[in-house]
Amino acid sequence: MLLSLIGKTYVLPLIGAYTFIVSGIIINLLQACCLILWPISKSLYRRCVCFFAYQHWVQMVFFFDHWAKAEIIFYHEKNFIEMLSTEHALIVMNHRFDVDFLVTWSACEKFGILGSSKSFVKEELKYIPIVGWGFSLIEMVFLKRNFLKDRKALVDGISILKDYPVKSWMLLFCEGTRFTREKQVKANEVAKEKGLKELKYHLLPRTKGFSVITQAMKGVVPAMYDVTLCCKDEPTFMQVVSAKKMKFHVLTRRIAADNIPTDTDEESAAFCHKLYQEKDDAVDYFHKHDTLEGYQGKYVGTKLSVNNGPVLVFIFWSTLLFTPFAFYMIYLLYTGTIYTYLALTVGTYLAYLLCKRMISETVTSKGSTYGSTISNGDATQSQMQPSS
Repeated sequence: MLLSLIGKTYVLPLIGAYTFIVSGIIINLLQACCLILWPISKSLYRRCVCFFAYQHWVQMVFFFDHWAKAEIIFYHEKNFIEMLSTEHALIVMNHRFDVDFLVTWSACEKFGILGSSKSFVKEELKYIPIVGWGFSLIEMVFLKRNFLKDRKALVDGISILKDYPVKSWMLLFCEGTRFTREKQVKANEVAKEKGLKELKYHLLPRTKGFSVITQAMKGVVPAMYDVTLCCKDEPTFMQVVSAKKMKFHVLTRRIAADNIPTDTDEESAAFCHKLYQEKDDAVDYFHKHDTLEGYQGKYVGTKLSVNNGPVLVFIFWSTLLFTPFAFYMIYLLYTGTIYTYLALTVGTYLAYLLCKRMISETVTSKGSTYGSTISNGDATQSQMQPSS
């Protein structure tokens, strides 16, 4: 009821932004203190940092689930949903929207693995204050988007899960960047050159990284989850902030690691391309029927229920951090000098810039340029062009 009364304002998002930043600093410090456990017990260290990561990331899930009232419909084969969160898994997902990360965090929270969830992410994220620091401490895998430099990071990243103490999902976007029409045109030019099927809703996947990861996951990760995200609109992070309701449809299937061909790079590449062609077919089906129910005659839909955990965590942090801050600000406004007002203005502006920087990383236009080239010492290779 309270959320509906203030739903047209930005009061709660402003409180949430302050709480997310300050609690993030506290949580980063707590995670850093856990480093003393690393030489003693990596297992204990990982359990601790996962616990703290949950306390931070779940605040974003609160706004996604309870503020924007986003819905996730999970389409799956019979008995599959019961297996989720019982095993490590590689998640291969299409990269369509600004809020892909919020959809995955929300799903992870509902299956009890939010704090331990991981992803292959661009190295630039490492340097974003708070979020990037937390990613480093939780052992996210940072990539330079240069295959020659990233090969070891890909193998080491998936190998982390071999003795990880809690169940974890490792997210991989094979397209390497978010979908835009401009990037699609370039991707389809590459498809024509390589004699591959042009995709309508996706970019061509980067198959070299996929090949390395699927080879390394044998004996470490038992399965890959093929996840296809669909939505009628083009949801953005600012729509979440504005409490605009959105609905996501997620098609998921399990592929045992032993069923993924890895004998040669050519076989692996062909499998990856086929995977994305099937994703394209699924998204096309969705846009024609407004649902994935009955797709291929075997998928049933389940609406993921919303938990109260995110609400409790948000109330805890906002009460602990924002309430004393609000009283202190009121006190300063009544008793402060011109220098106090100036300091408040500068502090507010700096906080605004930090929030803007974080949000900008979710904007599709900030994604990498498809087909650009980068230098690699004595070799130059395409940064985003898929390779088979």
